[in-house]
Amino acid sequence: MAALSLTFLACGFMIGAAVSLSMLASSLLAFAFVTPLLVWTGALPSPRGPMELYMAAVMGYLISPALGMMLLGGILVSLFKRIAKKLAASTGEGEVETGEGDTAELKSLSYGELFSYFFRTLAARKKLLALYLAILTSTALLTYVLNPLAPLSPLLSTAIALLAAVLLTTLDYAILVKMAGELGMTSGTHQFWLYAAPVLATGYKGYTPYVAMPGQGSWGSWEGTLIAGYSKAMKDLGLSAKDVIKARLVCWLPSFLASAAFVFFAWRVWGLPSPQMPCVNLMLGLPLVRMVAERRISGIIDPLTFAVGAIAGALLEALTPVSMMGLALGLVLPPYYAVPFAIGGLLRAYLERKRGREWCRREGLLAASALIASSVLGQVAALVLMLLAR
Repeated sequence: MAALSLTFLACGFMIGAAVSLSMLASSLLAFAFVTPLLVWTGALPSPRGPMELYMAAVMGYLISPALGMMLLGGILVSLFKRIAKKLAASTGEGEVETGEGDTAELKSLSYGELFSYFFRTLAARKKLLALYLAILTSTALLTYVLNPLAPLSPLLSTAIALLAAVLLTTLDYAILVKMAGELGMTSGTHQFWLYAAPVLATGYKGYTPYVAMPGQGSWGSWEGTLIAGYSKAMKDLGLSAKDVIKARLVCWLPSFLASAAFVFFAWRVWGLPSPQMPCVNLMLGLPLVRMVAERRISGIIDPLTFAVGAIAGALLEALTPVSMMGLALGLVLPPYYAVPFAIGGLLRAYLERKRGREWCRREGLLAASALIASSVLGQVAALVLMLLAR
């Protein structure tokens, strides 16, 4: 069964063929072969419907390898690529030159190289460095005063906040450069190592720190890229920095309220999770929250399949055109999403050959964004009509 939605097709177009086809492959493997096998052997109970079967398969067996790819995969890919580069250098093949100003070439760099480039650029621009240090200082002071890890020492809270501010946010931007649309679908699971894991190491037990977790609110790395994009266009549009900040503030509040209202009413009408609202973000985030808040791994994720998923996914991305993040998403997204995503990715690949990559980045992505926006508005209108008809 496939949900032939223009919204999903547009999402597949935006993330590209490598990610969307990887999603389709892992989804077919998981839900056409592995899940029926688990039901046949009795490992999964016979479900009452497809949604119950999907939830049981994901939470019981598929989420562990998916989280392995998302949490460990990026580190392992960088490690494997570094080893491959050293092997190539030792055999005399040399290293591929990468231009810092070219986005396509930046995507091929490892996380370590991107971090190095970021901090070298920061050190070369004194005003930007001063602003960066001012933000870090204000973050440290605020965390020390509020102390989200109370009753533990406020110094521990401050240290973890600074670790997250320096490394976690930089990693978000690196992923944006490397994987474009993939970050919006990973639910920020890399936060586990740079925020949740240090909280776990302190001995803290409870849910309070998740209120302050970076990226949990609506302002995150995507907001930073929006502001950066507007700032580049300020001269052409005749805007000032104050205009850009005001515009983002004015846009944020009504969009946040509209989003909250839509999710609340959709939850009342469709429930969570459901075919209309599978809540993949919640499914991926819940095991991480439980591991830290309950201070246990047993019964939440399977360490063996977690490690196997991480290693297999990293090797496939390092050695083949396969997208590890696409594989992980195929394991946890509802199976009927995979087909329209793949169609969108194939359409993107075809148009890139026919019209060129630049055309797809301009006209193609604009059309895909319009399809997504119009679909969301249509869903809101349909929901309102449904509520009025009751």
